[in-house]
Parts: sequence; C-alpha cells; structure tokens
Amino acid sequence: MPANRTPSLLELETRALQLAGHLHSDASLESKRSRFFSFFLSAAGFGDLASLRSYFLQFSPFLLPLAQGVTGCNRDPEELHRWLDVAVRFKSFIPDDAHDIDAAERTIRLAAILHALYAADHQLAARLLGLNRLDETVGTLSRLDAARLVAGQAPSPLREELLAGLQAWVAQTFAVSAHELRVLLIDESTLTDPGGSPVGVILPLHAEARERPSDAEEDHALINNQATFGRQALYWTLQDGLLAARAHMSPGTARRFYQVHYSLPEKTAEVSGSSLGLAAALLAWVTSRNRHYRTEVVRLAASAAVTGGISPNGKVTAVDSPTLAAKIRAAFFSPAERLFLPAANIAEAWPLLSTLEQRYPRRRLLLQPIETLQQALQDRNLIADRKPGAPRRALAALRRTRHKSFIAGIAAAAALGLLLATVPALQWWRDRQPALAELSEKEIIFKNQSGERLWSHPLGFTLPTGDRDFTRIVQLLIDDLDDDGRREVFFGINVSAFPEECGILHSFDSRGRALWPPLKLGKPMETRSGTRIRDHFYFSPILSVRIRAGQPKMLLFSIGSIHDFASRLVLIDSQGRVRGSYWNSGHIPVCAVHDLNGDGRMEIIAGLYGNEDGQARLAVFDTDEMQGASPQSKPAYTLEEMAPARHLRLFRFPPSPFWEPGAYRDVVGRIESFGENLRADIANSGMVKESNESILNFRMYGYLFSTTLEPIALNDPPDRFLARFRDIFGRDFAPADRARLEVIDEWDGTAWHTRRIGPASSPPQ
Repeated sequence: MPANRTPSLLELETRALQLAGHLHSDASLESKRSRFFSFFLSAAGFGDLASLRSYFLQFSPFLLPLAQGVTGCNRDPEELHRWLDVAVRFKSFIPDDAHDIDAAERTIRLAAILHALYAADHQLAARLLGLNRLDETVGTLSRLDAARLVAGQAPSPLREELLAGLQAWVAQTFAVSAHELRVLLIDESTLTDPGGSPVGVILPLHAEARERPSDAEEDHALINNQATFGRQALYWTLQDGLLAARAHMSPGTARRFYQVHYSLPEKTAEVSGSSLGLAAALLAWVTSRNRHYRTEVVRLAASAAVTGGISPNGKVTAVDSPTLAAKIRAAFFSPAERLFLPAANIAEAWPLLSTLEQRYPRRRLLLQPIETLQQALQDRNLIADRKPGAPRRALAALRRTRHKSFIAGIAAAAALGLLLATVPALQWWRDRQPALAELSEKEIIFKNQSGERLWSHPLGFTLPTGDRDFTRIVQLLIDDLDDDGRREVFFGINVSAFPEECGILHSFDSRGRALWPPLKLGKPMETRSGTRIRDHFYFSPILSVRIRAGQPKMLLFSIGSIHDFASRLVLIDSQGRVRGSYWNSGHIPVCAVHDLNGDGRMEIIAGLYGNEDGQARLAVFDTDEMQGASPQSKPAYTLEEMAPARHLRLFRFPPSPFWEPGAYRDVVGRIESFGENLRADIANSGMVKESNESILNFRMYGYLFSTTLEPIALNDPPDRFLARFRDIFGRDFAPADRARLEVIDEWDGTAWHTRRIGPASSPPQ
C-alpha cells in the first residue's frame, strides 16, 4: 500500500487483526513497537477518527508497555514526535485510562527529547520541553554540553529525568573499557516483518578471555554461554575473529591459546551474519593481551560504534547494503561520536549520512573507514594502548611460568613463610585491621579479613547454645570514622533475656581498646497518661555517615523499645558525643542522609512507624537541630517532659490497602536516593498476613520526592502488590484506590495539612 494513501476501513481491519496477533507473539519489543505506532499513524488520515474508537480501546493496554524502553531505541526524533500525537489521540478516546496514557506520553516525550539532543536538534528539544527560547550559547557548545544546557532549562521534574538520562552519555564520552565495545546490529524480527524496514540497534558486546590448557591447539569462542548460539554462521564469524586477532598478536601473547567468552544483552538482535566480525576480533585481541599481562594494558573507546565483517587474515569485509542505512541511523541517533565501518561500505555510507545531516546539520557523526584489523589497532581514536613496564612484564611472566625450577622455588619460599608464620614476633606483615566478627557463648571475637583472630570482647553473660544468631543478637559496624587508616568497631547487644545489656553502644579502636565509656542510650520514661516505658531497647543497624566533607564520619541509628512503642534516633560523633536525639511514638526502622539543599552538608531522613495512627511517616532534620519528639495528639503516645521536635519536613502517608487498625501498621521500609531524587517505599506485613517475617520484607509501592523533598509521584505498584490486592479484596486495584494514596499529610509545626502529590503538587491546605 503506498505510504501517501490513507487505508480503507477494510484494510485497517485486516491490519488490526495482524497487529493483534503480532503483539501476542514472541516478536521483539522493537518490532511490536514499530507495528503498533505504524498502524495508528496510518489511521490518522481518517477525517472521522471517532469511527476508529474501538481500535483505541482494543489496543490501549499495549501503549504503556510498548513505551517502556523507548529511550534506548535509537530512532529519529521526528518519528518519536509523531508517536506523541498517537498518545494524545489515545487520551482523547479513553479518558478513564489517562494515568497510564500520561505515563506513556511522558516516556515517549523524554525519548524524543533525548534523541533530539543526540541529533543536536536543540530547537526540537526546546519545543518538546515547552521552552519559548534557548540560551544563545547553545550553538557554540559541543553536542553533549549543549544537551546538558538544554536539559538544565527544562521544567522540574522532567529536568531531573533528562539529566539522569544524559549520565550514560557522559560516561560513554570520556570512558574507555577493557572488555566492552559498542556494535551496530539489526533487530532480527524487523528483517522478517512484511512491509517493514530493518531497524538498527547499538548494543554493548562484552568479552572475557581465559587461557586454555597448555596442550590446547586452538582458540575457542562462546557467546552467551553457547558455542554456536544456534547459528553456524555466527560460530565461523567468531572463529574468524579469533584467527584474525591471533595473526596480529605479539609473539609473547600468541604463545598461548585462549577461550574468549562473548555476551550480548539482547538476544533478539540479528547476529547471524558477519556484522560482529570486526568487533569480535578487536575484543579478542584486547582481552587476550590484557589476560597475558594480567592487567589492563589496552582499552577501547566507549564513544565508538563498530560494524563490519572480518576474514582470518585480518581484512575487514563489507556489511550487507540493505542493512547499512539502518545501522548508520542507529549510530546517528545515539551518543556515539565515531563510527568505524568497512572501507568497502564508505562510498555507500557517505550519501546516507549526508541525507541525515541535511535534516540535522549540527550533528557530526565521524565515519572512520577500516580496511584491515591492523589499521584499527593503530587508530588512537579506538585503541588506548600502553606498553607494560618491566616489573609488570616480569610479574606476569612469573604467574604464567610452569617450570619445575620455579615451582621448587615457590615451595622453598612457602616453607620459609611457614617457618616465619610460627614466630608471631616476625609477622610484621600481618593484617591487624578488624574486618569480621563471630559470636561464642561468652564473647564476641573480632578477626581480620583472612579470618585470623585479633581480640575479643566478653559479653558478661552466657548465651544459650541455640541462640547465637550473630545478625539478630549483635548490630555491628566496622569502619574508619576519622580517616586515619585504622578501623574502629561499634556494636550494640540485642538479647531480650538480658535487657540490662541492651541499648548500650560499645566502641573500640582497631586493637580492642575502648574509644570511650559505653554509652547508655535508653532511659526509663513516662507518657502523659501515666504509662511507664521500661529501659529495654533494641538496636537498629548502625550506619556511618559523613555530614560535612573533610570532617570525620558520625554514627546514625535508632533504638526501639522491646516492650513499648517509644524509639530514639541518635547521631553520635567520632568522639562519642550525642549530637542529635529524636524520640518517636513507634519504631524507626530505616534512616539515611542526603544533601537536600545543595549546601554541602547532609540532612537526616528517617522512616517511622506511627503507633498512634498506624500510618507511615517520613521525617527530615537539620543535623544541628535534631532534638525533641514527634508530634502526637493522645496523651498515651506523648512523652512527658519531651519538647516537640523541629522538623525540616514531616510527612504522613495515607493508610495502605492492607492497613488494619491495631494490627497491620504501615512503615517506611526503605529510603533510596538515585540521581537528584529520593524514594520512600511503604511496607506492611498485612500484604501477606500469614507470614511471621519482618514487616520490611513486604514493601508495596514508593513515593518519589524531588531534591527539595517535594512529593513528585507515586510509583506504580508492582505485580506482586496487584496480585495480592486481588486475592484479598476480590477485585482489581482501581484508579480510585490509587487516587487515595496520592494524598499525603504534611506537618507545619502545629498541625497536619493535606496535599496532593504530583509534578506541580499543591501546597498544604
């Protein structure tokens, strides 16, 4: 059917049936994505789109899954721009499914912007971002610097997502790798797609070399743990690559044979032809040389992309003409700076590249024609080679030698070492840094990394024989707080049978000498209703955190009442002084630090139980002002003579679907930072109910916060959550259920206020 002709309804119905079958087949994601958007773009020519509403309803569930991963598809940004129109049309026909459609539209928009930046089309990126004007300096910057400048002008939170998406580009631009090379391939399913055109992909090909036995007579290749990957042509391509690499090895490296294990992350890519030959030969040469010297003496540029076949004598052979254009497009719309391809293809490649550059004149993809493997190995834009020094060559030779005289020398040296090992006074080399610990019935024994005993600490009581689970009884931290090169040891005891030993922090230097007297962190307290809280407290994991650069680390952890609801979050400096103390009605299972305001000093973030209301809370403190208690309204949960704390931020999350009064409480189960964002995951053991495991094992969904702790979004609940919701409540998790979770409370110092989450979240009401 001609591309400029609008299909008839009958033709669309036929194509819809074919599309449905394709979407439920084992075809690759890229093939399904191409078919899907091609169908709805062809339908756009109808004047009355309302007649096609059934198609939008039928295929709506596929929009969001097909949008996932589109940021790495190496497509023309103008094509991705047209895909945005498809998502908008879905929204107009299916308003009830707006959340998923919005998520798909956002993902496609992000991909279109990234690919526009790859192609140096900053005006298109600006239009997609809704920017009225660009900084005038964009045109004078490099492609990457211009992309970072444009992304920095984007509205939040799209700005954070764009900057995170550019991190991989930054890493490729300046990095080299001893085991990986980016290779241009074709998505195999697009080759057999009727009416479709090949789609190129750029994937990292990884390789590791190992020496074969001394009686081996040839090199061997594996790919993805298979000798042939199901295709004999690929086997011979890899073998030709090994032969070509061997023909160009130095005599020392070529004395031994190697097994090179290749791996590709995407097995649906077309690897049955010869396109992997040049990359396979390069990686075989690099990894074998590095293996020979037992160190990385040669590396490959991470910003390069490679395609081309190889012959056993090292001649680079041409790739198929029908797929060359797709490979050049894939490289063009990627972070790659230089494309290495067979010289035999260069005459055909120039016009293809010129056509793309006419549309995107600021993109400069350098084509580097290669005739032989030797030529590639001498190209400094691809290979970073340094000759190993004499000590390195000698050490590598010793590790490779199998002569009997050398073995005899090793045996003599071992005998001498054994003799010296029997005289502790001569063991100046012995590692005396604590690294490991184990528990006996009466003491904690500290050992070095090799498992040698250094010193011990008596418990002062005897543990029952069946109760020696170290991770449950002892919370231990071994770290160098003051950066003097010697590790300190900190631990607390959690034994309910000996409550008087709980809630005490012990500290020792690397030789087992006390740093300061044991710190008693718990104390008996009373609530305003007269309830007495006993001095029996359990330790949470102890963290070492650096609050300010250039200063010693501090200790951050919580202790929680064994019998009652009170718990205390403490910050202790390297001198044993309590620098922060916060009491909460409910345990504090997780805590973290993060520089939220960019002043170079960390703030403290804690995930809390709320025993009064059973809801999870997230508290943020300035490290110099972490004092007082959490806000409570009932006397039974309010500590006597404990002033309210000054929070930087305090949030209370809505009850989860599995929350039950007095039974299954919610808690922040994990606080995680990535890029410029933070995520707080909510957990509740009511999700499983019959299990006795820790509540932290049943995380459900997460709230995403910006750098300044503004709530951005609720993460999509995982399949495990949705399935359990259906099992317990007998229905699917509905938009109304989600909407209830998207309203949280924030404490303003005197009262709770409700606010919605979102990219432009409303202020407290």
